[in-house]
This record gives sequence, structure tokens and C-alpha cells, in this order.
Amino acid sequence: EGVDTSHTRIIDGENAYCTISLVNGNRVFQSSNLGVSRIVPRQSDYQAMSECAIVHTGECSGLENDLEAISSQSEMLSYDFSERPWDYISGLAPSVDIATISLPEDQESKARQIAVQVLELGPQIVAITLGASGVVLASIDEVVFQQAPLVKPVDTLGAGDAFIARMLCGFVWKETLQEIAVAATQYATNECLTHGGFGHETPLD
Repeated sequence: EGVDTSHTRIIDGENAYCTISLVNGNRVFQSSNLGVSRIVPRQSDYQAMSECAIVHTGECSGLENDLEAISSQSEMLSYDFSERPWDYISGLAPSVDIATISLPEDQESKARQIAVQVLELGPQIVAITLGASGVVLASIDEVVFQQAPLVKPVDTLGAGDAFIARMLCGFVWKETLQEIAVAATQYATNECLTHGGFGHETPLD
């Protein structure tokens, strides 16, 4: 896939894993083991971050205590808050430039309200993903809503990550907020039409 793996670490211990089931095409997390996945950034990691247009991490990384340091070394820091509660979001949002929050059961009106509240904490961009309903994407100057295409999902695993990946590419490519909302929503929808979270269908025995 052409991904730079020069900062990958090999650590003695158990691999992290997550057990996931599919219910009507929707991924449902069952259990997990963090294994040796938790790390503390090294100076070389911070140096690499300083050379990137955007650094992305999120609530699964366990890097909450390092977020201020990561932010200070990043030109732009993107953070996936997923479905974490407000106390978690409000505590970390001041260190973040691009905040993504998942509210799959909520409506556009509530998403717009939350986006404004998060912007007031310091981020420049806030994305509120609403599952099959679409996304609210907001900056200080503009708020846009994009309806998700109507499809029958095969597997929703990776849809949120696909949205974030395409959204961040849009910012690097200097696309408008509306262009980003359209493209990222379509990209995430496409991810729902294949098994697995990486676009490669792996049959299970």
C-alpha cells in the first residue's frame, strides 16, 4: 500500500486483537485484548510528527497523557473522539485542530449544536458523523451537512476511519468544506460495501 513503516515497533508480547460480529451489516464490538499495542512516543516519533502536514490519532490510542506534547509538535493535530462522552471531549479538544465525533443515532440539528460547542473549545474543524444519516462538518466560518448515499451495508467496519482519511486528504489538497463533506461521505459509504476494514475481503473459516 506504500505506507512508510520505518517507525513501526516490534515488541515482545501478545498481539492486540478485537472480536467483532456483524449484525445486519453493522459491526458490533464484542471483546478485545490490548496486548502490547500501548506505546509512549519517542523523540524520533515527535520529530516525524513535526514533518507531517497532519498528525492523526484518537481515543483508541491511549495517548491522552501525551496529547499536549503531540499537539505542540504537530502543524495540525486530528483526533477521533468516536462516541466518547462530553467530559472526555471537553478535556482534550483544546489540544486538537481537527475533531471528529461519532453520533450515529442523533440528528443534524443536534450535531450542528455540538459542533459549535466543540469549536468554542479550540479546534479549527469539527466533524460530527451521523452514521447512515450523513455528516455535519464545521469550521468557525461555515457549517455544512452532507447526506450519506442510501445503500445496504455489507460491513460498516472501517467506515469512520475511511471518512477521516478522506477528510484529512481534502484538507491537505485545499478542498472546500463542502467538497470534503461530499467526497469523504461517499468514500466512507463505499467502505460499507465490502467485508473488513481495509478494502480486502478475507474469508473466515
